[in-house]
Parts: sequence; C-alpha cells; structure tokens
Amino acid sequence: SEMCIRDRYMGSQMLRTLIHIIGDIHQPLHCASYYNETFNGPLGDDGGTQYKISDNVTVRHFKSLHMFWDGGAGLLPDFHKQPRALESFEWVRNFSQALQEKYPREIFQASLSKVNPFEWIQESYLIAKERVYKPLNLSLIHISEPTRQAEISYAVFCLKKKK
Repeated sequence: SEMCIRDRYMGSQMLRTLIHIIGDIHQPLHCASYYNETFNGPLGDDGGTQYKISDNVTVRHFKSLHMFWDGGAGLLPDFHKQPRALESFEWVRNFSQALQEKYPREIFQASLSKVNPFEWIQESYLIAKERVYKPLNLSLIHISEPTRQAEISYAVFCLKKKK
C-alpha cells in the first residue's frame, strides 16, 4: 500500500541519516576547532574549514584541513560525482574489508563497548587535539597515516552488528 511504501521510505531515510551522523562523529574535525592568533574568533578555525591548505600536490583538490579529513584524509576517491554507481559500492566494500583485516575488531574492544555517542565525540575530540592539530608542522599525509585508516575501520565496526 501507499502507506507501507511511505513508511519504508521514511525508515530508509532515517537509517541513512543515522549512518551519516555516526560517520561524522568519527571525523575528528567535526568535534574540535583550533584556536590561535590567526584563528581567534568564536569558532576558531571552524573545525578546520578555515584552515586553508596550499600544498595541492599532496592533498589533491582539498582546499581546507576539514575537506581533507572529510575525504578520508586523502584515502577516499572522489565519489561525489556518481556516489551510487555500482563500482563505488564495490570499491567501498573492498576497501572496508581490507581495513577491517588490517585493523581488526579486537583492537577497538574498549571503544566498541561504548554505546553513548557523547563518548564517541570525546574520542574524536582527543584525536583532533593530539593527532591532527598538535603536529601541524608535519605534512598532512604524515599526520594522518597512523589515524586515518584506523578511524574508518572503527566507524565501520560501530555500524556493524556485534558478532
């Protein structure tokens, strides 16, 4: 019936929104801002959106530190043009499986026991503070290497059912 179709559509939209929010919580720059003499306004660098990147060779098309992290810290291809293409889904599935093998569930046991989203936000804030903003004198790829793959794998485990 029309009511059933509408309910299923609304349910799928709510699930999509929930998945997006959980992914955003695991993006460190969605949980912190940088403040210094350059970024001294009420929003600081606004989660990296105002922290401009000039080395385009290293970071492709990313114009800000925030965009760089939204793009998986340089790991994810540009799917924004055709995000629902079959090859995009296949790539994401294969990439996710490879990360889960490299960073297995066991290394996240303490974090995965946390079910309160505010605890996830605190974890992302600490990552932003210690691994993104603190070593900014290093190259962006070097900064993110210890963190970027593990954070993506962790977010996948947060979305998956426990085995």
